[in-house]
Amino acid sequence: MLWLLPITKEDVVRSAIFGVVIALGAIVLLDRYYAFYRLGTPWTSYALLTIAAPIASVLGAIIGVIALIVLARAGLGRRVAVLASVLVATLLFSAVFALEVHRTHAERTGEGEGAGRLAPFFRSLITFQ
Repeated sequence: MLWLLPITKEDVVRSAIFGVVIALGAIVLLDRYYAFYRLGTPWTSYALLTIAAPIASVLGAIIGVIALIVLARAGLGRRVAVLASVLVATLLFSAVFALEVHRTHAERTGEGEGAGRLAPFFRSLITFQ
């Protein structure tokens, strides 16, 4: 157990790893979004891979661990605190993705009926062969 907290080192590592995985998932989703609507430049994917992914990974780990500590201090059990820290990281990175979708709304709206809608993008994420 960590000093005065009802969590173990393994809980901290789990929260950090889940935070990193969620952050990288958000970067991949953002890259797919840019590619689907052709919003970026030829260097957008490279910048996301070399700049945004490492920064998001570190932030994801930090967010996961801080959320775990705050939730453990609030009196939640170990497992519930780990799951809640994963939920906090998911909500934060989902909000960042939603803000980017909102910011680029004008760029992805083209001409014609149904242009700029998000349904085709989300359908493209789930492919059935």
